[in-house]
Parts: sequence; C-alpha cells; structure tokens
Amino acid sequence: MRLFRTLLSASLLIALAGAANGAEPANRARVLMVVTSADRFPDNQQPTGLWLSELAHPYYKFTESGITVDIASPKGGEAPIDPRSLPSNPRSPDSGDVLGRRFLSRSQDVAKLKQTKKLEEIDPSAYTAVVFVGGHGALFDLADNAEVDRIGRAIYDAGGVIAAICHGPAALLGIKEADGTPWVQGKTVTGFSKEEEPLTEGNLGVKLPYYLDEALAKKGALYVKRAPWSKHVVTSGRIITAQNPNSSDAFADALLRALAEPAPAQAN
Repeated sequence: MRLFRTLLSASLLIALAGAANGAEPANRARVLMVVTSADRFPDNQQPTGLWLSELAHPYYKFTESGITVDIASPKGGEAPIDPRSLPSNPRSPDSGDVLGRRFLSRSQDVAKLKQTKKLEEIDPSAYTAVVFVGGHGALFDLADNAEVDRIGRAIYDAGGVIAAICHGPAALLGIKEADGTPWVQGKTVTGFSKEEEPLTEGNLGVKLPYYLDEALAKKGALYVKRAPWSKHVVTSGRIITAQNPNSSDAFADALLRALAEPAPAQAN
C-alpha cells in the first residue's frame, strides 16, 4: 500500500505540473463523488437535493488536474439538484456562479449527474478518494447508510482520502470501525453549522431532523467551525471537511494536496 500511495503521489504531482504547463495530464487517480438521491424533505413539502457549487467547483478542480471523477448516489440514476443552489435562481447565494453554469451547460457533465452510479455497485478499490457532496438531502440518505459505511471505510483503510463538504459530513455519521465504534469519534471535522441554518433561504433549519454539528459531536467528533459562511476547511490527515459552499475551491485544493503527499511511513 505504501508503494501504491508513493506512485500515486508522484503521478499526481506530474499531472499538476503538466496541467499548469498546458501538457496532457498523466495522472490516473480516481475520485468518487457521492451525492444525495433525496429530492424532498421528509414532510414532502420542501424540495432539496445536492448543492450544485459543492459538486461543480471540486469536479472541475479534479478533472482539470487529470483526475478521473465518477459520481454515485444511493439510488443511482438521476440525482436531484436543490433549486436554491441553481445559478439561475436570483435568491441563491450562488446566483450567477460561473462553474455551476458551466456544469449545467456541458452535456457530458450533466450526463454524469443524470446517470449516477448506484452505491451498492461501487467497487471502492477503484478509488483513491471519496467526496461526499452536501445539500440538505445528504442529511436524509447519506447518514447511517450501509453502502456509505462500506465504501468510505474501505477507501480510508486502503490509504485513501475521505472528504466531505457542508452537509456532506452527514455521511460520516454512519461509518463505523470494525468493532462498531463511530469512525468519526476523536476526529477533527467541520460541516454546516447550526448558526448557518437560519441564514438559508426559507430558514430550513426548523424542518431538519437534526443539526449536523450537534450530530457529529454526539458521535464523538471534534467539531470545529468559524463564523457563518466563512471559508473554512479542516484537514486532519487523510480526512478533509469543509464548512459551507463558500469553501468549495479551498476544499478541492486541500484534497489535491492530500493526494499529492507521500504516504506516511508505517511501522513494520
């Protein structure tokens, strides 16, 4: 595994340098981006889904660095986009977002979102990192999901990276160690804060079954945050989390750095 990680790190560094010089990227890293299949709140009154900028910004950072990206969801097939995140929505905090517009305008990219892979069909050994994308929908079908547990733990145990943004860290709630201990226990993470929920369009926090920061803390995570909507990324070894959509670019950069780092020495 150490040799695998060393070779991966070298190939990623070469790819990043080549991309900067306009050369054809040589990297063969593969990232799995996991999005929600939930398109409504449990009361069926409020539409939800994935948050577009949290998908689009990292997606282009990865692909333009030569990394292959696959998109998966619990149900597979077409994944819903939260209408509040659409760049065409004048009330959206991402109104006019260039990369969101780019994603929606490129048929090959939209096709990946309309034909997401089903989680139960994913072979985690094919990936060097998994990214759990946010949007309120993640609270409903990525938390306590057996397939998320299987995939996330396998990638991490094989030396890969687990990353999650905004509400995406809900996926960490159901990942367990072999003895059943919450995987997130004792690990430093961030995610969308309770203080940020009232600032969302429609104050959807009042409809949530739980607040993400409180749920992470109950699992034993060392949850940290900054002021609402501040750019905030936490890197803790091979675990990368980000607080909100404003952190999307810094989040993706942190993952690229993590993939480029040599594997830590292991005791014999």
